[in-house]
Amino acid sequence: MRGITHTGDAAVTTVALAVALTVWPGRIAAQATIATILGLAIFSLAKRAARRARPSSLHAVMKAPDRFSMPSGHATCAWAIAITLSALLPGVAALALCWALAVSISRVVLGVHYPFDVAAGAALGSLAATVLLALT
Repeated sequence: MRGITHTGDAAVTTVALAVALTVWPGRIAAQATIATILGLAIFSLAKRAARRARPSSLHAVMKAPDRFSMPSGHATCAWAIAITLSALLPGVAALALCWALAVSISRVVLGVHYPFDVAAGAALGSLAATVLLALT
């Protein structure tokens, strides 16, 4: 679960998207990058507004990146990327969606988020990708 959760880290997804833009220029990488950035911007505002405390650290398997849990930034990133890839590359939709779901579940299993936190992050990432797709 730790390995899966790290694939949804903002730093990891940012580097992966930067590499994708360099190696694989074009609409797909750009769209995924912009959707992720948009999702993280909304996530930052929502997290500051909600200020919901994380689950007890007694049950956490890993250290949380900060003290607030809602929404999940990992889920936001993963779902923004997965929805974008699913729309633009239907052949990878199942893999992309399974990855986003695995990242989301890992956050709960590792004890750093409540289920609603990852559901909210999934909704934000999906919304960012969907809005961006509709505008382009």
